[in-house]
Amino acid sequence: MLSREQVDLEGSDPNVPRANANTVQKVRTRMAHHLNYAASSLYLTATYLGCAERVLRALKDSSLVLADPSRIEMINLLSSVRNALQGPSGAGIPWEEQESVAEMVWSTHDSVISYFEFRKRLLELPGWEQYMGLYRFFVTFGPKVDYEVAATAKALNKLEERVDKLS
Repeated sequence: MLSREQVDLEGSDPNVPRANANTVQKVRTRMAHHLNYAASSLYLTATYLGCAERVLRALKDSSLVLADPSRIEMINLLSSVRNALQGPSGAGIPWEEQESVAEMVWSTHDSVISYFEFRKRLLELPGWEQYMGLYRFFVTFGPKVDYEVAATAKALNKLEERVDKLS
């Protein structure tokens, strides 16, 4: 069983826990939960980035028609979410990586890829190294909760409130 007690690495046999099917299954189950959480969080983040990037571009080139004050406000709100996700010290997800992720989630049919396709590409196909930054972000999630995550949530709330007023 896993515990926080010190382990005598020289005097212990690493194969003993591996031989216990019950212990192995408990570790797999516990890890699967965390990996599924990370993968679904990555997908939600990537999907948001993909949609937000398209809206931001459409607002900037005026192909999405809004009155100038609202258009400028929406551009600023979308940009503030991206800045918050990057973090003040750059410890979050860099702006360039956000753009790359935003492009990668679109299918050839001009729609966001499914969660199944996302996991398949993320875990199997070459060329998805851009997601390593997202993985690093979620792997080191704990320290980011009070900073990048809190700032991003606050920025998203402002964006959501403003979008609701547009409806």
